[in-house]
Amino acid sequence: MLKKESSILKEIDMFLTKGNFNEGLKIINKHIVKSNQETIFNIELLLRKCKIHYCNANYTTCLTLANKSLKISSKMKNILLVIDSLQIIGEVYNELGQTNEIYSIIKQIEEQLDVIQENKGIEVQKQRAEYYKLCGLLQVQKSEFNKAITSYQKSIDIFNQLNKKEKIAEVTSRLAYIYFMRGEKENGSIIFTSIDIQKKIGNRGALIRSYIILAETFLRYNEFEQSSLYLDKIFRLLENSENKYLLGHANNLRGMFYYQEGNFSLALEFLNKSLDFFKIIENKSLIASLISNIGLI
Repeated sequence: MLKKESSILKEIDMFLTKGNFNEGLKIINKHIVKSNQETIFNIELLLRKCKIHYCNANYTTCLTLANKSLKISSKMKNILLVIDSLQIIGEVYNELGQTNEIYSIIKQIEEQLDVIQENKGIEVQKQRAEYYKLCGLLQVQKSEFNKAITSYQKSIDIFNQLNKKEKIAEVTSRLAYIYFMRGEKENGSIIFTSIDIQKKIGNRGALIRSYIILAETFLRYNEFEQSSLYLDKIFRLLENSENKYLLGHANNLRGMFYYQEGNFSLALEFLNKSLDFFKIIENKSLIASLISNIGLI
């Protein structure tokens, strides 16, 4: 890739890290080739476009673009781009709760990593870290929490070696969630390290996810004042957001908060809003969970 092209990708990544997707998308659309041009730069732009749609919970569009990237990368025989495409597809399937599909993607990534197992380069190490994260996501879906802890820790260790602070924060938050679910509040406090990083780099989407974990945790422990504090932070950050996934989770938590307070009319209002958001993104497991929550009232 040309030096100029690398600079363009770095500029896009800066906007994506800070959650400024519109500015990132402007640059992508300015440079991306509409046809299936087989260049690394074109695929890198396409993958970043995928990630924007992923972050905005536009999962159908994200899958379409990621599969297009996968097809072209496979034709080019560029293993790293093939893996990158597969990683995005796997994360979408995780958001949609499709465990069989995640497992299939993981097996495909393993096959690709086996081909380059002797390569210790930075990009290969990054993909190994992403692979362990994806394994952890699947293991959480299957309630295999000990395995997930091991996978997440392997991912964090590699990202630490690469000094990828944004990724360290993301996976650490996911690890904290497991500890909180197991009642290990002291171990779960590692999430505040993630929050400090997310605030510093201005990663709004990741920060919202961390706050959702805390709001849910405090609600589970009947610490309503603390839960309400983080719910307020979440809804402030979600103002004008179109991310159906995060909006669904936020409204679900607010609904369950009111349910535990005994305010059933407000609880039903927010739970129904949440159900509408999850129906839009067609996450069957979250829809089933919402229907179960509504059935409590």
